[in-house]
Amino acid sequence: MEAHTFVARDFIGGHAVLDFVNTVTGRDDTPRDWLPDYHAYLAWLASATLLSALDLKRLAARAVEASAAADRALRDAKRLREALFGIFDALAHRASPAAADLATLEHAWRRAVSRQRLVATAGRVAFGYAPDTRVDADLHLPAERIALDAVKLLEAMPDGRLRMCAGPNCAWLFIDGSKTGRRKWCDMATCGNVAKARRHYHATRQGLAGAAHDHDAAE
Repeated sequence: MEAHTFVARDFIGGHAVLDFVNTVTGRDDTPRDWLPDYHAYLAWLASATLLSALDLKRLAARAVEASAAADRALRDAKRLREALFGIFDALAHRASPAAADLATLEHAWRRAVSRQRLVATAGRVAFGYAPDTRVDADLHLPAERIALDAVKLLEAMPDGRLRMCAGPNCAWLFIDGSKTGRRKWCDMATCGNVAKARRHYHATRQGLAGAAHDHDAAE
């Protein structure tokens, strides 16, 4: 785990659910978790604009009032995050997701659906949360929202457009929205340039080695 200030380049997934999964970076080499505590979780939610400012303020206050419950809610959110990574990683590589990962997502989704009620606000009626939710349940609100959105994403995922970054020490997931459908990097300015620099380095080394061999042979 590490302290991290979220910036625009941390949101390259093309969908908030994938950006949530990407709060662990370097999964293929040296994993780093950017959500060490509930406060960091709220910071990510604020940057992702996944919840309203009022919801975030209420959650921050509840996390202070019930720190143990906040810790449990974060553990559950991370369990969901890892299941989502397993699911999307499998799909990105044209494999079948593990049954255990699907079960974890389904459990979170069912919990979210069971707590929603028809609520009338601002002249509209829609499914939402009653204002008298328990502290523990309220702290799970972000993960429940992510679970609901994850199922919607899986149902509407563009065919063949889910990718995992080809850069080293990354493994971020994203939806390829390019015209050619050949995007390889989460961000050309980071992983793309690193990969180009490595290719140039190895090509230069091979070139020098080849020149030295030719020189030795000529002598």
